[in-house]
Amino acid sequence: MTDNHPTHWTQFGSLYDLPDPRPYYRGVATSDYRMPGVAADLLVQLAPLLAARDSRVSVGSGPLSVIDFACGYGAIGTCLRRQMTMETLTAFYASDGDPEGDGAGLPPIGEARTSLYSIAGIDIAGVALDYGAATGACDRTFKADVLSEPIEGALAECIRGADLIIESGALGHLVAPAMANFLALGGRPWLIVCPRPRIDAGAIGDAVAAHGYRLHTVSEKLRYRRPFSDGELADEVEEAAEHGLPEEKVLVDGYFRVDLRLAIPEEESIGPVLDVLSNWNHNAI
Repeated sequence: MTDNHPTHWTQFGSLYDLPDPRPYYRGVATSDYRMPGVAADLLVQLAPLLAARDSRVSVGSGPLSVIDFACGYGAIGTCLRRQMTMETLTAFYASDGDPEGDGAGLPPIGEARTSLYSIAGIDIAGVALDYGAATGACDRTFKADVLSEPIEGALAECIRGADLIIESGALGHLVAPAMANFLALGGRPWLIVCPRPRIDAGAIGDAVAAHGYRLHTVSEKLRYRRPFSDGELADEVEEAAEHGLPEEKVLVDGYFRVDLRLAIPEEESIGPVLDVLSNWNHNAI
């Protein structure tokens, strides 16, 4: 990796928890990373359905409670609340600036987007979490390793009360055990997961099924980002093949392909979600 031009996703460990997020955003900009902006728009699409299943929200006494798992610097919350795409967000960070002034330098936060969603960020990257809180991307943050540490106290309470838990860029092998640990706490949130083909999505389905959930594919062929290099693409193709996915399932229009999945309790119907998303043009975001 040289001068903001990564060649593999594994190089981002050094960029993920810095006081200034510019190296991270400049790195992902080289591949047209799209998922946080797409995820933010998805929240807007699903908000009426989430409110309908939450009597507390429907009577106007509270916002939807959203947990952004592996949130990093808070790109989903920033795109949602400032009505930005990842293209406009990375363009902002292409210019030099002072991280402490970024909250004021970004486009203003829309009041409606703030009042409708309460966003809690979970990550192991404490510096990045602090940045997300300072810029208004998250209302609450929790520095926690939910795979190796007990989930207790305020974090457990937050998870149990969540309407929705979303991941749009976590390390793939973390998703199934993390979602299982969240559901083991006893809440009934919807779960949005965006696994790339290098992991077996069936493991996520099995993990949530143990807690009375069913995993549904609700939108296909989302453009995640372009490969950073031919070598990274070759690794992705090889890992997908290990769990039976052919090469054509790895890419769509030159981008890594994601099939968006939603896990909901078995007793709930997926029909309304499919209706809402039937005309959702995620590739235009």
